[in-house]
Formats: sequence, C-alpha cells, structure tokens
Amino acid sequence: MAQRSRTRYSVAGAAAKGVEGGLPRPLYEALPVLYIGAAVAFLYLVESPLVFLSSALFGAAGMGVLWMRFQARRGG
Repeated sequence: MAQRSRTRYSVAGAAAKGVEGGLPRPLYEALPVLYIGAAVAFLYLVESPLVFLSSALFGAAGMGVLWMRFQARRGG
C-alpha cells in the first residue's frame, strides 16, 4: 500500500510560503481583481445572454474570493 503524505497542498499555501510551483504572491493577490475586471470588460464588450451570465458568475467568483480572504485575514 502506498504511503500518503500528510502535507496539504494549496495555491494559497504555495504563494504564502514561496514554494516552488506556486503562483508568485503579487499574481496570487491580484487574481480576484483580475476576475472582476475581466467580468466587467466582457459585460461591456460582448452582447450575448450566455456571456452576460458567465460574466456575472465570474465576477461573483472574484467577489467571493475577496470576501473569503477578507474574512480569513480578520480572523473570523
């Protein structure tokens, strides 16, 4: 039976610790803002109901990530 590692891997952990293979911290921190910016750009550039829906979901994902980070940094 293969032995399992107890180490937990995540993008957040890799970015915070500077582990090889993780995203650079400035890029990791900017991702939610990039999500929201892309969503707004797509809303204005493409006139399709499907693109509108996907842009709204993409923007909501960015807002969700920002909210989770805010809550985690606040300690609650």
